[in-house]
Amino acid sequence: MDDNKNIKQIFCNIKNIVSKIIFTISDNFNQKLFEILQYQLEKLDLISRKEFDIQMKILFKNHKKIIQMETRIEELKKILLSNNKK
Repeated sequence: MDDNKNIKQIFCNIKNIVSKIIFTISDNFNQKLFEILQYQLEKLDLISRKEFDIQMKILFKNHKKIIQMETRIEELKKILLSNNKK
């Protein structure tokens, strides 16, 4: 009976030690992983959704203006060509 008690005590001691080691390793791993991820994300050139939406609106407006200008240029070319023929 005493041997069984000693084995259980040894088991509990080993279990506690291993649990602490695993927790420490896990905690260290989590911290390092977080630091690496944070560093890599900071290197990326990211913008907020709000900024993205603003830039998309600006691009859309500019695209419309470019189309209008291209249309106007074509009209002016036609006028110029017709004037040259006269």
